[in-house]
Amino acid sequence: MKYILHKLILSLVAVLGLIAVGQPAFAADATITGTVTHAADGTPVTTLLIYAEDAVTGDYSYGYTDATTGIYTITITDNGSGTAGEYLVYNYVITGDEDNVTFIRSQEAVVLTEGENKTGINLSLTRRARFIGTVYESDGTTPIYNAYAYFTQDSGWTAGYGTDYSAYSGAYYVTPTPYPDTTQSAVGKYYVTVTAAGFFGTLVNDLALTADETDTAQNFTLTGQSTVSGTVTDRQGDPIAGATVTLDELNSNYTYTATTDSAGGYTLEVYDLYDYDGTAIGDYSLIFAADGYVTKSRLLSITTEESALTGEDATLRQAATMTGTIYETNGTTVVAGATIQADNGLGNVYTTTSEDDGSFTFASLQAGAKYDLTVTKTGYVKNVVYNVAVSAGETTADQDVLLTTTITLSGTVLARADGSEINGATIRLFDLSKPRSSTADYTTTALTDGTFLLSNIDPGHYRVHVSQAGYIKLKVSDLDLTTAVSGRDFKLEAAATIFGNVTNKNGEPVHNAYVSVSSKAASDIGYGTAYTDMNGNYQISSLKAGKYIVKVWTTGYVEKVVQTRARQGKKTELDVTLRTAGSISGQINDDATGLPLSGYQVRVKGESVTAYTDTNGYYILDGLASGKYTVYVISTAYQTMQRSGVQVRTNKETKYVNFALDYK
Repeated sequence: MKYILHKLILSLVAVLGLIAVGQPAFAADATITGTVTHAADGTPVTTLLIYAEDAVTGDYSYGYTDATTGIYTITITDNGSGTAGEYLVYNYVITGDEDNVTFIRSQEAVVLTEGENKTGINLSLTRRARFIGTVYESDGTTPIYNAYAYFTQDSGWTAGYGTDYSAYSGAYYVTPTPYPDTTQSAVGKYYVTVTAAGFFGTLVNDLALTADETDTAQNFTLTGQSTVSGTVTDRQGDPIAGATVTLDELNSNYTYTATTDSAGGYTLEVYDLYDYDGTAIGDYSLIFAADGYVTKSRLLSITTEESALTGEDATLRQAATMTGTIYETNGTTVVAGATIQADNGLGNVYTTTSEDDGSFTFASLQAGAKYDLTVTKTGYVKNVVYNVAVSAGETTADQDVLLTTTITLSGTVLARADGSEINGATIRLFDLSKPRSSTADYTTTALTDGTFLLSNIDPGHYRVHVSQAGYIKLKVSDLDLTTAVSGRDFKLEAAATIFGNVTNKNGEPVHNAYVSVSSKAASDIGYGTAYTDMNGNYQISSLKAGKYIVKVWTTGYVEKVVQTRARQGKKTELDVTLRTAGSISGQINDDATGLPLSGYQVRVKGESVTAYTDTNGYYILDGLASGKYTVYVISTAYQTMQRSGVQVRTNKETKYVNFALDYK
């Protein structure tokens, strides 16, 4: 007995010792009490949820205002960490005692000591401004149930937005609220959309909430749908179930669809929730389609709002069906995603796509004519199968089409002199099986490292042109591209350049002078042209090395012809001074009738200068140096006539050098 008593005493001491060294003990709970009232008249706000949120942990406690006085009490329970600290007291924004009322959140910061009962934490609540009204049908009296009203601030929904569905009476109540800060007022300008099934929606801008504690009344009227109905049958008068009826508005992107029932009947509802303040009035294409039948369409007009067009029936003819599979040229590898177009040449064009197994089906072909099938897909050469016959009510099967894979050409464009890469060179391919043309069939540009890639090339033989400023154009007369070609390098020779400045005898620049560079063997060496800029400068690049003839000409100056040599990879400067020219003008007439002759060539003996008469028979010969000239006219219908000793003076026009021609 003495031993047992000793053990009890030791246990008690141990417990007391734990308490003495800091084992936690629970303190008393704290409370926050206050009254919540309406800011407008001081009356109590009843049955409203009030929160007390711990500013440190975010944990919260709550209580309700009572049903008569608006008094609340929140008990903050000590869960082991005490109740002392800072709390934020705030209200929920709605109460079940006041229908369609939302309050601005009011809040108070409260500091509690351990176990304190804090009183007098009162909240005064302001009712938010709201929109109220009724949504009506177009008659202005019939309410619309379940219409959706969406209000949002012009400056954005975070400044305030709200929604509501109208009641059976058509009434709605929307109290816009800003998010996430519900302590702020949402007064301001709004735009609103109102939508309801079976009606065109409406959009209203610049509706204003002017002050909290007030209502803004705004009713809405929606235009109802129009309907188009009818029956779809075959040529025997039997109904076609499951047919698709489509109504496409011709002047917009709006489309309406319906499916026929077991009796072949359909009804199209013509409205759009989001065609705000839209209309069903307009011109449409009414399209009837069903598997196994030829698609039929006709124009239809809706001329009255909320109208019901009945008897829009259609009789469909039995169609032909065509099936097949798209393969690669080995005949076993299927090609999915190929586009197949069937065209009978009579305006009936149908398009479909091959499935994962390569198969395709045309289920509604117009019978009575043969079809051309065109099959295309990236990475394959287009293939056309001609004159495929089809019959109504029958399936033309096994129309398989083989596709040949396209070719790729890749390589690098290099400088011949040092093997460096040429950036930005243009590579053009011309199909040798086609008539010669200046328009390339395939074109690409070399990258910064000189590499290039041309894809999706039809197999065959091609001419190749490779060009870049500062280099001689490379021409390959026949490149075999029946299989893919990689690592094909093209080496370009550095070109010669002729440049310079064109002035008159006073040293002034000559603007817009025409400069041409040719050679004695033009087919071997090449040709180039340029016009001088505002400062009289010109430059002609991409020339082969060699001797060139340079001609410079412009109105008011004598043509200048000089020779120079261009060196590979070098720039050759050639400045040209032009002499001011004179000119000769006159008129050519038929001697017998006196009528002017247009389109006749006038020449100067020993000079390259020529001119043609205009519709009134007038001509002018420019670019002549001062001196005497023989001017003549040659014609197949008239006798040759010339005028000798025609005097030309610098910067002058010798006028009235006329010709009256006689028939031969």
